[in-house]
Amino acid sequence: MKVAIVEDDADIRGLIRMIFRKEPEFSLNGETESAEAALDVLRSDDVGLILLDHGLTGALTGIEAAPLFKEILPLAKI
Repeated sequence: MKVAIVEDDADIRGLIRMIFRKEPEFSLNGETESAEAALDVLRSDDVGLILLDHGLTGALTGIEAAPLFKEILPLAKI
């Protein structure tokens, strides 16, 4: 399954990346620090799982971004 990480804390992103690299059934297909950047990544890839920080800082919080992600990838798990 293709995975995207949307997390503004680099250390947390790194830990998540480490966990998923050890699991052969998952492939990391994108990491972003903001919901806005994730929108571009998600439009160009068929991601099945989006790990989303609900407390993102920036123009969009994770809670605000989740419905937008579902519009782009309705079958993805968030």
